[in-house]
Amino acid sequence: MNGRPAGGEAGDALRRSLAVFQTLFDRVPLGLAVFDRGLVLQAANPIWAGYVEDYTSTSSEKVRPGAGYFELMPGTEEGQMPAVEQVLRGQTVRREALLTRSGGKISYWDLVLSPIFDGDRVVGFLQAASDATARIRAYRELEERVGRRTHELETLFELSQAIIRPLDPEAVLQLVADGARQVTGAARGFVFLKEGEDLELAVASGDPRPGSRPDELARGFRMPLSGSLSGRAIAGGEALCTEDAGHDPRANQALVQSTGIQSILVAPLQADGQSLGVVLVADKPEPFGEDDKRLLMMLASGAAVGLENARLYQEELERRREAEQRRRVAEGLREMVTLLNSERPLGEVLENIVEQAARLLDTETVAVYRLNEPDGLLTILTARGLPESYVRTMAVPLGAGAVGIAAQERRPVLISGSGVVSPEVPEMPEEILPQIRWLNQNFCALLAVPLLMKEKVFGAIALYYPEAREFSQEELDLADSFGAHVAVALENADLRRRAELSAVEAERSRLARELHDAVTQTLFSAGLIAEVLPRLSERDPQQLPQRLEELRRLTRGALAEMRSLLLELRPDTLADANLIELLGQLSEAVQGRAHLAVEVLLSDPGELPSEVKLALYRIAQEALNNVTKHANATRVTLELSRQGHEVVLALRDDGRGFDPAVTTPDSLGLGIMRDRAESVGARLEVTSGSNEGTSISVFWKPS
Repeated sequence: MNGRPAGGEAGDALRRSLAVFQTLFDRVPLGLAVFDRGLVLQAANPIWAGYVEDYTSTSSEKVRPGAGYFELMPGTEEGQMPAVEQVLRGQTVRREALLTRSGGKISYWDLVLSPIFDGDRVVGFLQAASDATARIRAYRELEERVGRRTHELETLFELSQAIIRPLDPEAVLQLVADGARQVTGAARGFVFLKEGEDLELAVASGDPRPGSRPDELARGFRMPLSGSLSGRAIAGGEALCTEDAGHDPRANQALVQSTGIQSILVAPLQADGQSLGVVLVADKPEPFGEDDKRLLMMLASGAAVGLENARLYQEELERRREAEQRRRVAEGLREMVTLLNSERPLGEVLENIVEQAARLLDTETVAVYRLNEPDGLLTILTARGLPESYVRTMAVPLGAGAVGIAAQERRPVLISGSGVVSPEVPEMPEEILPQIRWLNQNFCALLAVPLLMKEKVFGAIALYYPEAREFSQEELDLADSFGAHVAVALENADLRRRAELSAVEAERSRLARELHDAVTQTLFSAGLIAEVLPRLSERDPQQLPQRLEELRRLTRGALAEMRSLLLELRPDTLADANLIELLGQLSEAVQGRAHLAVEVLLSDPGELPSEVKLALYRIAQEALNNVTKHANATRVTLELSRQGHEVVLALRDDGRGFDPAVTTPDSLGLGIMRDRAESVGARLEVTSGSNEGTSISVFWKPS
């Protein structure tokens, strides 16, 4: 690189080459330059000289033969020396978009370096160059734009996935507001949802600007759609912006003043052609551009889908909750109906209803009040979540407070948001004012439902809540159903009580009839014989033993009848008595009452369950009664024995019997005997014929 023109034979070869290339220098639209082996410029066209001037610190005037390669392009040695060395070894070198840094300038050259030979010897090279700087810069800008767009799309995709994934509308709304700020670079983000002809603030994102009053922009803030920037965005289905919100009549000034925002970009939230609201961002450091509009519209589109998905999911959850609640209600009602149809005590039934009411109507405190008709006071039958002292002493006058009004007016009464019972009610007795004050201190809502059954008011059921609340129609209907079930339970209890009283009266009447038909008649007969005995001893002493035996038989029969009646009065004693003794008393009673010869063949059957023993006794009793009433028999055999593993009770008479084809067995009480046998797993066999007597046998075998 001595900066001198080539000389000698090598110089001659270069000059001959230059003569050949000279015509190309001026015609080819490329930068051309010829260098000798020492990297000294031999010739260059104006285009190449222009490249040097544009992209290095060297002026085009210095591009003259004799200048060194790196004198013309200082600082490029590292980037271009490998290509120079390669061409001097006789290779053609191509470089596309070779980065060149010189004099603080950066450029890109497409280069072709071709060696110049003198025989086999490389004496120099030709450099053909074209300016690739504009192309590379355009490509880099495109690459950057593609990178930015890719990043934007990735960000939008991530945000869309994040927005679509949650199934809680609140979470989706917050992600939308945060994501809108992220993709646009805005300081604030808001989501407004459409409510009628207004937009209502659902969620906000970002720190308020200094000097703003965020306390004035609380959730629930509303602004009208009509004539607003948001309304126009919804109507046009496009994003709209303003850079001076304080002076733009389209911007809602209440929003601007409350937040202190200056620039606004708003995009509509739309799903399936329906407008859901808008997403709004504010206060970007630089003006909002078309890219911001495009990105916010894309985000809003995904956000609308996410919100719709969350809404549909919540609706499905609500339907499932409603279905589950209905299932629980159905199960609870079914359980209550089962209890109502059972013979369970009233207290157990009411406790179950109160428990179900508390569970299904979401409270811990329930009370059932019973109306006492003589004094018109409602007192607590059963309760849950109330102090014992309260339950014991509380008595509400009919027509006073929610409970009294519900019972008097036969309608549900709801009090919510204040004291559940007013102490100033004139009908409230002074002695229960402490209980009323306690109620007001602990509860803010009360629902009272009357207990109605066939137009009769039994009282009311009350549900207490610590917080104020409203009730849906479904909940009111459910509470009314609980009231109806309590009324049914109370009515059933009254009916059972009356039935028990009737049963007692019926049993007393039966015993009175038994005493009259059996014991009284027997004793009357015995009394007559006793009266004639003195005269008989004087007139016909030979009949005296017979009459005395008859008197003994009658008195023993009366005694047996009395013992049987006493056992009937005490069923527990009947179940514990010895079966052989019971059957013996029955036979004696029949002999004394019906003048019927009874042969008793009783052997110990072993230990028997009390229900089996009672069933066998009742069957024998019914069979003997049939004999005395219908058989017209003179002799009966009663036998109890164990035959193998079976216990057998058999009764045979010599009476007139019956024809099964003519007489219905149930008319003789056989149906009752068969039911008793089946109740303990025994088998009943009946054999009879006209004028052939009747045989009844019961077979029982332990399981």
